[in-house]
Amino acid sequence: MSPPKTTTKKPKTTTKKPKTTTKKPKTTTTHKATTTKKPKTTTSHKPTTTKKPTTTTPKPKPIKKITAGSETHRELKKDQASLVRGITVEVPVTVTRDDNTTDKQTLRCAYRMEPNPHDNPKYNKNQLAFYDAAGKALGDYVTANGKLPKPKGDNYPAFSFEWYKVKYTVDSWEQGIGHGYKAKLSPDGQEFEI
Repeated sequence: MSPPKTTTKKPKTTTKKPKTTTKKPKTTTTHKATTTKKPKTTTSHKPTTTKKPTTTTPKPKPIKKITAGSETHRELKKDQASLVRGITVEVPVTVTRDDNTTDKQTLRCAYRMEPNPHDNPKYNKNQLAFYDAAGKALGDYVTANGKLPKPKGDNYPAFSFEWYKVKYTVDSWEQGIGHGYKAKLSPDGQEFEI
């Protein structure tokens, strides 16, 4: 028999290194299922309407005073030929409101002169003078009344002027002017196509 072996164990010496770990940021991807909801369909006998947004224009302040500027006028012509008894007139006006603000507007209209000026012997050689007198009378009317005369005098003070002993009034111009011509008889009034 042999003698028993004795072994001595050496103590383990370990040096622990500090752990350095770099963590990667977690990226998670979530996949959501996309679902489209179907609109409810209902049977209705009412027509569908889309509401338009309402825009309100502020109402202008009341007018305190109207000052007329110098009128401009011209005899209505087509291809250099006179359109019998036709005149257009434009009158710039300055409108003073109750709160003392002012704005500028242009009044304009086309008229047919009544009675026919060709029946006046002075007209044929003085057509320019006739239309100058008519334009001035319409400008004076705006100065006195703050608006252009309505044809046939409806709801307005009557308009007339005298030229070589004949009294003339205005009637509506019904032949049309074209080119989008819009008349406006009074400040803040509606424009309308002739």
